[in-house]
Amino acid sequence: MQYIYKKLLDISEEKAKELGITSEDLALYFPDHLMIDVEFKSGYLKFKLLEFVLFLLAMGVKTFLLPRKDQPGSLDIEEVERVYTREALGYDRKHHFTTRGQDTIWRRKAGEAVAAYCQKNQPNEITVLDLCTGTGLTLLEICKILASRNITKRLNVCLTGLDYNRSMLGVAEKRPYLFANILTDFVKGNAMDLYSPDGKSADGENSRFKAESFDVVTQMCGIGGINDPKSVFEGVLKVLKPGGHFFLADMHRPIPNLIGELPIINKWVEMPLFEVFIYEKGTIPIVLNQLWGWRDTTLDFYILPLVSWQDGNQFWGFKILSFEEESLRWWLSMTLMPYAKLIVEKTEITKEEHDKRQKILSLLGK
Repeated sequence: MQYIYKKLLDISEEKAKELGITSEDLALYFPDHLMIDVEFKSGYLKFKLLEFVLFLLAMGVKTFLLPRKDQPGSLDIEEVERVYTREALGYDRKHHFTTRGQDTIWRRKAGEAVAAYCQKNQPNEITVLDLCTGTGLTLLEICKILASRNITKRLNVCLTGLDYNRSMLGVAEKRPYLFANILTDFVKGNAMDLYSPDGKSADGENSRFKAESFDVVTQMCGIGGINDPKSVFEGVLKVLKPGGHFFLADMHRPIPNLIGELPIINKWVEMPLFEVFIYEKGTIPIVLNQLWGWRDTTLDFYILPLVSWQDGNQFWGFKILSFEEESLRWWLSMTLMPYAKLIVEKTEITKEEHDKRQKILSLLGK
């Protein structure tokens, strides 16, 4: 039997050539695992075993986490609003449970990114925007990291948490943020509409910000609930200060030649078919789509570095500082949680580079 792990991108070579985009240009942004199908061959019994494991995982999720009975729709802003209004009071417990508590580690990575920015740039004050802040868990861990590094004793810290759901913000506002020199504010806003020239809201309800308002923007497990990630990245680019950093973390589909190792008795083995099959047949439809109103976020990590912006005579884009992907251990130490984090820096680019990035995005229909 065979299982085809289908490519995520199918870019027309003819159209790319018409735009003057070479294969070398594409290779700078898109690794091979996005561009080619991978075929897995295995015996009948192994596939049946995979289906049995998938059945057990699905039953566990449905029994303990109570996903929606209705099938996900378009994952638009109204649907995500309904999901998180329902989940607000139980979000912390459920998110810890679905990640085996590792989400706290991921959130602290956001704090480490903010701390690293402070150490590199030595500002007198730092302003941080946390997108899709939810119940404020990421800002809480950022506070802890900054306090543990004595950064809060050396400079003023201003943290803003933005979310579209008022129920989630209501939980966030009740958290204690009792650290010296830290100002924390929670605002309702649409991550797809962050920027306005005067920093004023278009509708009087959702917050927007002026250009160059923040030193660091973080987004921890938030981009998957947004159906237009490119608009988020464009807004982030505008509201970041030159040299500012953007921390993005979320799920990333397994990379066939970078599979995690499983402990079996006294050996460590790689099981790429197992990891790929469970992610495509279980994680995406049951955990991401049905439980959280989420979609596969893999391509977002490759769209982000392509976003650019013309501001007068200047052109701005992102430079990758670090990009990590790994298969993390879930229940029973199974590698079922492929996760990635990307840190980029706002930097000035040439008009030629701006034009090239826009052309490549057009090949993706973006």
